[in-house]
Amino acid sequence: MLEEAIEPIIEEAVLGVADVQQVFTLTLNRKDRREGMSKSTHVAGARVSSGEATLKARVRVTRGEEGPTLHEGRAVTIRHFKEEVKSRSRVTYVSRRG
Repeated sequence: MLEEAIEPIIEEAVLGVADVQQVFTLTLNRKDRREGMSKSTHVAGARVSSGEATLKARVRVTRGEEGPTLHEGRAVTIRHFKEEVKSRSRVTYVSRRG
């Protein structure tokens, strides 16, 4: 009863930041579609600039730092080049030093 009276505390933590390089429009067959995908869907090609990108994390796409939110939800797939990232794996930013 006491748990029902107290509202949950929701905290938001930024795991990583990615920059969208290009947006692709794909037309998918019925067998290639995953849940939540329509026949024609948009895919963002992005590069992780800091932190990490995981499949289980929520995603927020904004225009610029303080711009409007274009999309908020979960990523359907994460790929590193042409390899699909497994559900427990992640794509991280590796700084280049020379």
